[in-house]
Amino acid sequence: MIELRCLGALELHDPQDRREFRSVLAQPKRVALLVYLVLGRPHGFHSRERLFAMFWPESSQPRARKALDQAVYVLRQGLGARVVDRREDGSVRINLQRLSCDALQFEEMLQQGRQKDAVELYRGDLLDGFHVDGCGDFERWLDAERRRLRLQVRDATTSLADADLQRGNLVGALRWQRKAAEWAPYDEELLRKRLELLDRLGDRAGAIRAYERFETGLLTDLELEPSEETRALIERIRAEPARSVSEEWSVDQPDENVERAADLPVPTFPAESRRRSRHRILVGGVAALTGAVGLFAGLLWPGGNASEAGVERTEWSGHRVLVSPLRNETDDPSLDALGRLAADWIGQELATTGVVSVVPWASALRDAPVPAITDSASEEREFWLKLASVAQARYLVAGAYRQVRDSLRFDVQVLDTDSGELVRAINGITGPVSEPAVTLEDVRRRTAAALATAVDPRLASWERVVHPPPSLEAYRLFSSGMDLFLGWMRSGNPAQTMSEATDYFHRAAALDSSFIAPLIWAYYGHHYAGEWPQRDSVVKVVAARRLQL
Repeated sequence: MIELRCLGALELHDPQDRREFRSVLAQPKRVALLVYLVLGRPHGFHSRERLFAMFWPESSQPRARKALDQAVYVLRQGLGARVVDRREDGSVRINLQRLSCDALQFEEMLQQGRQKDAVELYRGDLLDGFHVDGCGDFERWLDAERRRLRLQVRDATTSLADADLQRGNLVGALRWQRKAAEWAPYDEELLRKRLELLDRLGDRAGAIRAYERFETGLLTDLELEPSEETRALIERIRAEPARSVSEEWSVDQPDENVERAADLPVPTFPAESRRRSRHRILVGGVAALTGAVGLFAGLLWPGGNASEAGVERTEWSGHRVLVSPLRNETDDPSLDALGRLAADWIGQELATTGVVSVVPWASALRDAPVPAITDSASEEREFWLKLASVAQARYLVAGAYRQVRDSLRFDVQVLDTDSGELVRAINGITGPVSEPAVTLEDVRRRTAAALATAVDPRLASWERVVHPPPSLEAYRLFSSGMDLFLGWMRSGNPAQTMSEATDYFHRAAALDSSFIAPLIWAYYGHHYAGEWPQRDSVVKVVAARRLQL
């Protein structure tokens, strides 16, 4: 199926071989015609007369008919005769069974209640920066569609923020509010919600900076001033007593300020060895997963034998980890506290995974047999590696942060204490200097997921698949599904158990579209539960992502 991407930068290609349809892209009016045929409402066939008025308003009917015929001919030659349909009366349509469009997918996701997927798909305004001379009706239609879609993504993003607020996830809500502001930069209602949330999180300085940026942009671009209501709110925030960075983002904040994964039951199994399943994974059953998907047969179950795949549950909750304060490589000493705060937040999140026990860095430092060395990054890392070894920690989490213009960049590494070798790297997590709390939330969650997937032996063969690491919520759902799946393999529990496992896998994949492993396991789950249509649906989904694999 041909892919048309028109949210943001224009793309038109065949996903099979990434071939671009340059004959179509070379002429702006052909691109405009194609996009209108796909998105113009009502969907379906568009009359010849309407297309004349839209794209050749100054031409006589014979010349307009000739121009339309030529444009349709080029589209059919470039995309294929089956993609562009034409009736005897001259009306034209695009066969949406053979061409997909991200703008249509965006609206379908919203209709299905998949706001998060829709927001992630929305890369930018419709045909951003695109213009066609001499097509006034098309330009007016395009402007109206841009406004309509932008309003939809704004509403979807604010809905996600409100949902996080209701769950008590203030940091998550702030992230969505920032995203909403990208699509509605001069919406004062959104700004006030954001200021109130920043103030509630204790980030008074961040709220002031956000207001000042908004005020400057509003005056420069629209020659307007913020409303009296907005000015009153920022004055109230300004009147509050100033706090230090470490106070503003204290690790002692109530738990309701921190997003937690859903309270999902995680089944456990008896420690004694159980009868190994007589069932063998039929690697040949993956033959339907053509192309890159077939490469995973050996990774999933080497040799196709469950016993060889390590189905015996391994106790991995005994691993100890030390999280050292991240090194401040900015030129601003006032940001020193962020490094210690990051260590505390990462440690808190690691403790919730249940896969490791955390050695408090402050306690380890207090009991250090030698003074800390901080002259260079390498010496500081060696110091913490020695300290982790003394504390009998298997892993050390270390890293640094630096300022790049108006952003902070965090780079984190998970190191093996014995060898000093790199186990996982989580690099390039960035966010505005004005709102470090949001960036730190990303740092801690991605670091926890990276370490969890490194320690969990069930993912030992999946390093390339789970790198970059999945979101922690997706990993938790996947882990719960694996517990059920492996329990079924050992004991032959009823099919209902397998159905529950595949439900976890699908939920994990839905939470993080870059996490492919749950879909591979869902294939096996549906296979053993006898759910053939669902299994075949998974095949299609994974096959469509083979380039990611």
